[in-house]
Amino acid sequence: MKSWSGSVVVLNNRDQLAFLGAVENEDGSLRRVLFAGDAIVASEGDVFDGKTITWIKQNFDINDHGDVAFRVHFDDLSRAVILARPIPEPSSAVLAILGVVFLLPARSVQNPVRECAT
Repeated sequence: MKSWSGSVVVLNNRDQLAFLGAVENEDGSLRRVLFAGDAIVASEGDVFDGKTITWIKQNFDINDHGDVAFRVHFDDLSRAVILARPIPEPSSAVLAILGVVFLLPARSVQNPVRECAT
């Protein structure tokens, strides 16, 4: 990928955006890529359910949960509406708790030392 240029932008009520852009491949050809924020949702050439996406339509939307609905065409001439849901990232608090749990030293039981009478 060398460069991209945006073409269609959609905002939801939480100011999250989705946009369709054109990405230039190394050979100079262009392909459409659908983004939600800074993440790629789908790209022409992606395989979905065993079929290759050949076209991403300009009618797409993002709801207030960050779900993106969009229409695609496939290489077998079929079409579909896809709903892409974001995968929630673990919060920093959860990660911190997990880190503390794994870093806690394991408690060991020490064997008492017995003195031998001579």
